[in-house]
Amino acid sequence: MSDPSLVKEMTQELRLKHLISDNGNELRRYHGTTTKCQLGRPALGNNAEATPTRSLCKEDECSLCRIIQNGFMTKKCRTERYQRYGKGIYTSQCSSKASGYVRCSAPSFSSDGNNNLKVMMICKVLAGRPFATPGKYKDLQKPPPGFHSVQGIRGLDLNYDELVVYTDDAILPNYIIFYTSSD
Repeated sequence: MSDPSLVKEMTQELRLKHLISDNGNELRRYHGTTTKCQLGRPALGNNAEATPTRSLCKEDECSLCRIIQNGFMTKKCRTERYQRYGKGIYTSQCSSKASGYVRCSAPSFSSDGNNNLKVMMICKVLAGRPFATPGKYKDLQKPPPGFHSVQGIRGLDLNYDELVVYTDDAILPNYIIFYTSSD
């Protein structure tokens, strides 16, 4: 005779494996990054209705242009800010969470002198089997054995979710969003 809870757990595990094998548990998530150029902004000195700049810059420090040009690279991930789950590529299902990571040092062109035009991406992320945790694991270099990503869930340390992948091929930029923000 089998234990009903064991059968239920095995059924859930099979369902999850089927889902992952079908699409890799592909999710769409927001990613905020650093911009150092005028991409998407009217050229300086032109009027506000000028055609936005469409060329990628050559600045090594412009993460937006480097991601568009080369894809995500875990070796370029920063470790000095807020990484609860070690050195990886962070995304969120909440746009305001991702917006908190947006940095723009392009020259200002607004009438009030503030650079309030920001850029964020919507990415396709292959989460695979995520390790869900409400706690911090700052020393991670990869997900725990048996998992493909780390999902920080709301609660103890987080107000919004985070999904972290540790391989370059697990994430692709899909859309670029230009928006204004007062912060």
